Amino acid sequence: MVSSLDESFKINVKVSKVNKPELLFAKNPNKDQLLRKHDHLRGVTMDDGDTKPQLPIHLVLGNCEYARIKTSSKPLIGKEDSGPVAEKTKFRWLIMSSCLEFEQKMMLLTPTSQSDFDRLCRLDVLGLKVSTESDQNLVYEDFKEQLSRSPSGYYETS
Repeated sequence: MVSSLDESFKINVKVSKVNKPELLFAKNPNKDQLLRKHDHLRGVTMDDGDTKPQLPIHLVLGNCEYARIKTSSKPLIGKEDSGPVAEKTKFRWLIMSSCLEFEQKMMLLTPTSQSDFDRLCRLDVLGLKVSTESDQNLVYEDFKEQLSRSPSGYYETS
């Protein structure tokens, strides 16, 4: 079960435990500066004032959970194409990318071992269900063909 900081909202989710203190790190977006820079974000309040350059990510929610935490309020979208989008959720405000820009330097990357990679690519983890073993092999082979490893050791796919 995951709950909001004030425990006013709780949601049951299936959690996979990873034996690491944090999953990934993300560049700190400096929320106070971000809120001042974009007029459309007026009224958005954020509880986390952490100023470290890198922030740990302890939990990743999927699309199904996102649909369950949405509220009826409209997202706050600016006039500029690449500005942030804010949305009030049952967990409070969420600030996200507009998805119109792509900066490889902003991607979240984490080194993985071959065994971690193999476990991540299992079809059941990816949410794929196929009826026969030969279908499963075709899907897996197609997935592997689209996958490449960068010179720095990260796996990438289109």
